[in-house]
Amino acid sequence: MHRSSAMELPPRHEKDGPNPSFSNSFLVGFNAYVFIVEFGMKTAAGETQVHSRVATSPADAQELSNLLAESLRDHAKRFGPVKKEEDERLHGHPGRY
Repeated sequence: MHRSSAMELPPRHEKDGPNPSFSNSFLVGFNAYVFIVEFGMKTAAGETQVHSRVATSPADAQELSNLLAESLRDHAKRFGPVKKEEDERLHGHPGRY
């Protein structure tokens, strides 16, 4: 298991790999051995189009959960609490990566 730390994103370069995909819809499923996370976009019609599916072990899913919690705490310290209702990205504006 590799632990990554929360960090601000550096400028992106073509050689860095694929562009990030914006998501505002998530679905998580699991069994005794694996967690599967689906990432998608809600359309204006209210439908969700899944664009990525990631499978990982329960231990790595826990590490991801810890990293997200740490990142959200750091984000709140720097930018203030997350206000879901006011987040432009929920309305299809992905912002700048």
